[in-house]
Amino acid sequence: MSLQKLVNTIISFRYRREHFTYFSHSFYSTSKRQLKSELEMRNISNGKKLKEQLDWLWDTGVRYEFQRILNTIKMTPPEDREEQMRIMPKDGEHYPLYQLLIKQMYRIPKGGIVAIDMTEYLLLITAGKRLGYLSEQEADQLAIQAVKLLQQGYQNWIEFIYGYSLGQQIQAINYDTKFIEQNYKYFQHWLYSKKSPFYLIDWQMDLSPENN
Repeated sequence: MSLQKLVNTIISFRYRREHFTYFSHSFYSTSKRQLKSELEMRNISNGKKLKEQLDWLWDTGVRYEFQRILNTIKMTPPEDREEQMRIMPKDGEHYPLYQLLIKQMYRIPKGGIVAIDMTEYLLLITAGKRLGYLSEQEADQLAIQAVKLLQQGYQNWIEFIYGYSLGQQIQAINYDTKFIEQNYKYFQHWLYSKKSPFYLIDWQMDLSPENN
């Protein structure tokens, strides 16, 4: 399996319901027209703006505030977390997120929600390569670095799916604990179908040049 097929599969997580199943199973490569539309929606019209957005996703992204709060919770002794929640204003901006992370903390993979940022990162790299903002060599190097970061953060596809779903939840500012369960059902066919990338693509695939 090539690097590009793995990248296409990761990008397909942006689709929902039957569209996700179709695009992930077919290793669909997003059309040039659609990629152009994706950049326009993000107000990216040249290579400079593209690289600025890529830098932000790599250095900060959606995960920054999430990781800051998660680290704060982890550094707080378990016996003190309940007291911390008790004195925190319930109408405060971060109260629902604190509450969610305390409940989910031991299920959160090492990579946290980096999946949500790197999926976007890989989409923009693909768009940049197809539209001429990035050279093929530069795009491939960036893609490899992004996939390696994902491989370091998640042991397998299951962990990636959890991290991505949690990232969607943070983006949606929906802290209902059932959010992930409700979205997870769209991944069930992907997980159980023998024709899906879950069985055909090794998450920890070797990214050496001779294998791609």
